[in-house]
Amino acid sequence: MSPRENLIYIPTYNDSKNIYNLLKNLDSINFDFDILIVDDCSVDSNLELILKFINDKKNKYNISLLKCKKNYGLATSQKIAIEFFLKKTKSNNLIILHGDGQYDAKLVNLFKPYLQKNFGIVQGMRNKNKFGKKDQTPLFAYYIIKILNFYENIICRANFREWHSGFVFYKRRFLSQIPLENLTDTPHIDGNILYIAKLLSESVASVDIYKLYKKEHRYNKKYIIKYFFTVIYLPFYFILKNKRLLKFKKRRIKYEVERMF
Repeated sequence: MSPRENLIYIPTYNDSKNIYNLLKNLDSINFDFDILIVDDCSVDSNLELILKFINDKKNKYNISLLKCKKNYGLATSQKIAIEFFLKKTKSNNLIILHGDGQYDAKLVNLFKPYLQKNFGIVQGMRNKNKFGKKDQTPLFAYYIIKILNFYENIICRANFREWHSGFVFYKRRFLSQIPLENLTDTPHIDGNILYIAKLLSESVASVDIYKLYKKEHRYNKKYIIKYFFTVIYLPFYFILKNKRLLKFKKRRIKYEVERMF
């Protein structure tokens, strides 16, 4: 099969309760795409389920599977994926769909109107007013995110609808301008990329989405509080770095991955 215009990147770690169903639900997406899965050194049966999916669907999709040699965290996984997208593919659009099942695969269809447009970023924005109970984000987390969005827009003098969505679409021409080694190593990497979009006066759009939460998900109140205080200082880090975030260096990201498929 020939390379396709769109690449769906799926970061995953210990998602054995959700990953196979998420991958099966990719059939609900109504445009062509290739798949990149980055397993961040899972220790459950996650990898076996991914390989089962690949075996089941190998004649339908172009699939690449990378396994990290150790658990690097979401930020490094995303840097690995962006580097792979830019250097190893000819795709023009990168779509991020997390492997934990919190984003319904069929939501990817919301990006279809933007595939041929010139927006550098299209962000998902969770919207309880529109989706009601379909959005399962706990109220505590939902309003923390709203507060952080307001805070970051004020500090960074921006007007983004959501800084914290992991459901996002990027254009190649935009990502090629970003020195990956300068990005944060915290889970707020997409917020860091949004700030760079501001520096570059990049066009950013948003689509309304909902999130699904299950008991096995790791996002408890303790995690949210820790995340909250991490994000409090990050806008100041972005501002202090400012244009230096755009300077390419010889230093590269250090990681070890095994290409399994």
